[in-house]
Amino acid sequence: MSISSYPVPQTAVHRLAFALGKALVEWAQTRAERAELRAQQRRERTVQTQEHRLAAERRRQDVLLEHAQWTHLL
Repeated sequence: MSISSYPVPQTAVHRLAFALGKALVEWAQTRAERAELRAQQRRERTVQTQEHRLAAERRRQDVLLEHAQWTHLL
């Protein structure tokens, strides 16, 4: 005898379908929120990397300028 031969109350089927649908919506929302969070973190890291590169370039220019001033004095 297969399981399909047992009658299943219609309300149980509806409750199960509703619970599955609700869980799927919550999963999709969580996934979207996490994707947005990762994208935001990527954007922040990009900005931070650009700032670090600019700061390094300014330091390099300062060193070159200081070196040029010292060599001019000698």
